[in-house]
Amino acid sequence: MINVVLVRNPFKPDQHETQYRPYKANKPLSFYVKQDGDWVYSINGQEATLDTIVNDGDYIVAMPQIDGKFLALS
Repeated sequence: MINVVLVRNPFKPDQHETQYRPYKANKPLSFYVKQDGDWVYSINGQEATLDTIVNDGDYIVAMPQIDGKFLALS
């Protein structure tokens, strides 16, 4: 079983969607989750790309990529 957590708003990570997907041998992360736009992914807390192979029991987190300056001090 693969645990997939979609965090649609990185500023409110407690508001997320959890999905459980059946494991399929030798499948990449993109088989389990692929979102439109620029997203970042991790498997078991390690940054991952969409072609990273997923193992049974892995925990995937996906969230939109945040670019630019959030807070600028002069």
